[in-house]
Order: sequence, then structure tokens, then C-alpha cells
Amino acid sequence: MHSPLAEVPRARSSSASRASSGSDSHPENRKPRCGMPKVRTGCIVCRIRRIKCDEARPSCVRCTSTGRKCEGYPPPLPRKPRRRKGTAAEPAHHTASDRAAAAAAGCPVRRPSPVHLIPRLAPAIGGTERESWHCFWTATEHDVARHFGQHFWGTLALQAAREHPAVQYALDAVSALYGAYARREHAAAHKPQAVLDTPTSRAALVSYNTAVRLVADRLGAGNAIPLEAVLLCCLLFVWLEFLRNDFATGLRHLRSGLAILRDMPAPAKTLDPSIPHMFTRLQLQATLHGCPSSDFNTDPVGCLSEPTTHPPPRTFSTLAEARHALDGILVCVFQLVREKQAFEASKGGFQAAATDPAWLRLVARRDAYVTRLLQWHAAYERSGARITGNTDVDSPGILLLQLHLETAQMVLAGLFFESEMQYDANDAAFRRMLALAEKILACAQMRARSGAARPVVSALSLDAGVIPALCYVVLKCREPTVRRQALAALKRAPDREGMWHRDSLVAVTSWKVAVEERLAGYTTGAATTQHGPLPLSARIYRERVLDATAEGTCAVVHFDGGPTGSSVGALDLTGVLSRLGDMI
Repeated sequence: MHSPLAEVPRARSSSASRASSGSDSHPENRKPRCGMPKVRTGCIVCRIRRIKCDEARPSCVRCTSTGRKCEGYPPPLPRKPRRRKGTAAEPAHHTASDRAAAAAAGCPVRRPSPVHLIPRLAPAIGGTERESWHCFWTATEHDVARHFGQHFWGTLALQAAREHPAVQYALDAVSALYGAYARREHAAAHKPQAVLDTPTSRAALVSYNTAVRLVADRLGAGNAIPLEAVLLCCLLFVWLEFLRNDFATGLRHLRSGLAILRDMPAPAKTLDPSIPHMFTRLQLQATLHGCPSSDFNTDPVGCLSEPTTHPPPRTFSTLAEARHALDGILVCVFQLVREKQAFEASKGGFQAAATDPAWLRLVARRDAYVTRLLQWHAAYERSGARITGNTDVDSPGILLLQLHLETAQMVLAGLFFESEMQYDANDAAFRRMLALAEKILACAQMRARSGAARPVVSALSLDAGVIPALCYVVLKCREPTVRRQALAALKRAPDREGMWHRDSLVAVTSWKVAVEERLAGYTTGAATTQHGPLPLSARIYRERVLDATAEGTCAVVHFDGGPTGSSVGALDLTGVLSRLGDMI
């Protein structure tokens, strides 16, 4: 597929054509080209390519006829008020303190962009920065949120960047790292066990630090800065740290943003709902991932929409509303999982914990969340076409909701299992999860083949999609066919989804499959249904992966089960990021 930023040869002028054909033998008699007003109503791609757009709707012919994807039309720009003579041309929000902070960090002061959908490609912006901004816009335009009618990054964030320098610097930093990943810089220069450290990432840190300083200076000086801008900066800081693989710092930013949302005054709750929605999904990732350097499990943050006090409505008005209601339940589900694991460990094991009165309270919470999931599903079914509209029943958004629901129900069903053998009765649920994940991956593959998506689009999504669910199937399903199909699907997943690195999870799940098959006496790679179910002595669980302490060393894995009941193994993750967190 052609990129809209690709080098496009200039069209030959009519006079040049005549000269080449010999029809104009006196070039000195040519008339100068008449100046024409610049057209500002063409599609985004044609404006970038600097060619005349035919302005066909919804997609222009100039793009579709050449195999490009027409990115649509930006909204009309508001007319600029005329300035009186002697007034300053600089925007009021771009203050002297902003310029001083940027100069101290060695960054140029950038003016906000007037375009709503993508930054204006002003002549003052260099080619590298223009490419980086376009890479960011393209990737976020095709983020997971698009399946739910939300265009958070492509509209709200870029509009805020026009008005607030701090948001713009944070956006610049994330854009630069996106460009670095698109160019595969991390593959050649990145040390896998460390925080990303490449020339581009170091340059991005300059913009990142400038954004942090601008926010701190404004707040410290008592200058008013909209709460929405602060939260947007916080989200961008989280994303940037995830891209740098510094999960601990990213989760500290996340915790700060969640605290702001919980403590904000009631009038401020009128901020764009997509902001708390994004924070809820990130909180879900932090809880599910179990990053060893995070305190999200030892000191959990209360969910923004506690499902026990805020049950789902009778119906949903949009797919995004249904997703947010489900996400709130999922946060509480996985907080319960972590709390149960910690309680069991503190009591010395399952049998001792099950006799404690507090155990019954955990079971009661599990039952309450099962009820909430059933209520959510009933509300979703009642909503029907109201939220799906003309959307295909196999659209990625609907499939993702079904996959997350199936995963949560399976996690709750197995939370208080006394034996790993009990998972064998749930092979049908694992097959449903696998089928949903494969449909989602097939949709992404079809979009890529049709030219509607670019390879960079799904590689670095801040949202989680299919990776956690597929990982769970491989870890808990011992039916050989389903397990190996899930592992194959995991290998086809995006490079990363938020905190989830595909290659790392492929490595650890493949390691577990190999260990269990070796303990069962199977020939490597030859496990089939003829062997029957894995014996209990060959099953391992509750894997806890500790980071390798030095480059080129193996990560250490603690696990329960196996012939001795518990053991420690070496997981060879050389060349793969080992920040895996606790497995469920």
C-alpha cells in the first residue's frame, strides 16, 4: 500500500509538456503561471500529497483509484478574527514562562495546530517531525477504541495539544517513539532486559521532561490549567513509559491520574467521558499484569465505577457505554483474583486458607461479580440494535466484548478450584475464547490485506485486545489441540498491546507447554489427544516470573505443582523482554 507521506514526483506543468513535445520553441515567451487561491477543502491525504482532490464523498477517487486509503476530510477551520495593528501575534496561552522552560530543555517552542484531526503540516515543521506526527495520528486512528465509536486520540488529544503546550510536548514524545518503532530502531539497538534506550528515545525524553516541567510549573505557580489537560498529559506519560518499557514509572503516573479522578469536585465530572474510560482500562491492565515492581496488587486502587454499588443499567445506549460498564466489573474481578492469591499465600496454602472465615467473604464477592457479569450480559442483549446499529455481529468491537466476558467468567469459575484437573471440564469455554480471538485476528488481517490498515497500526496499541485471553487459554487449557491452536494464534497477535509483549508471552507459554509435556513423558511437540489428559503430577500453575538481573541471563520462574508440589525453574528469555508480571 502506498503511504500518503511517500515521496510523490511532481506533476509536469503544461508548459513543460509543450516544451518536451516541441510545440513551444520559444520558452522565453512563456507567460508566468497565474496565481490561484489555495484550496483547503480537499481530503487529508491529497493535501499532504499537494495534489488537487476531487472531493468525492466519503472517499475521494484520487486516493482510491491509486490504491491509497482516503483518510477523510477535516472539519472546516474557524475564521481567524482580524488583529488590530500593534497587537501581539503570539497565542495568549503560549507564555514567556513556556518559552523559557522549553529553551532550558533545548526544545523549540511549537505553536498549536489549528487542524482538529491531524496536526497542521506547517512549513516550519521538519520532515522527521511531520512523519512522526502522521505516524501517531495513523496509529491512534486505528486503535482498539475505533471499534467502539471513540476517537479519543485522533480528536480530543490533538485538540488539547493545540491549546496547551504541555500536551503538545507530551504528544511529540509519544509520536517520536512511535516513529522509532515503525523504523524498527528498537530491534537493532535495544537491550531487551532494560528500559528502551535509543537515540530517538533519548530525544523523546527531552520533550517528555519539558511537558512534565510545564505542568509542574503551572500547578506550582497557581496558574489555572484545565483538569482535562492534566489528565491527558498523565495518559500520554503512561503511554510513553509503556513504550519505553519502564512499567514502574508508567504505573506511578497511572496511580496519580486515578487519584485525581476520584478526588475531583462534582462539577468537574463534566469532562469528556472517554478520559475516565481510558483510565479504567489502564487500571485493568495494571491489575491483570501483576508487574512485580508495582503496588497495584499490594495496595489496590478503588475502581472508578464499583459494580457492587453501581450495577449495570437495564440497557446501554452505545457500544462504548457497554464496554465501560464491563471494564469496571473486570477491574474488580481481577482485584479479587490478586487479593485471593495474597490471602492464600499468607495462610500457607489453599487448605489452610479455606478454613478461615475471611475465605467465605472472598467467595461471596466472587458470587457477586458472577451476578454482575450476568446482569451486564442481559443488559447487552436487551440493548440489541440500539448499540450495534448496522454493525456486523462479527465486528471486532462486539467480538472483543464477548471475548472479555468469556474470559472473566472462566477466571471466576476457576478461582476457587482445588485442583488443576477441574479445568478439564471447561474445554468448551476455552474453545469459545479461542474462536473469538481467531475471528478478531482474522478481521485485522483482512483490513491489512485490503489496505485499510498499516503494519504499525496495531503493533503498539495502548489498549489490550486478544493477547491476555490467548495467554490464559494456553496456561490453563490442557486439551492438546485447543492449546496448540491458541499458542499459534498468540504468535499471530500484534507485537504488543499495552503492557503485554507478544514475544515474551509466547516464550513463557511455550516454556510451560514444554515443561508439562516433558513431565508427562510426551515426545517434544508430539502431544495429541491419544495421550489423554495430562496427569496432575505433570501440571504446573501459579507461575511467578522474576526479571533477569543482567543482560543475557535467564529469568527465574517459581511455580506450584509438578511432581514435588512446587519448584523453581530457569526460563531462557535471552533476547526477549522479561517483564511479564505474575501469571494467573
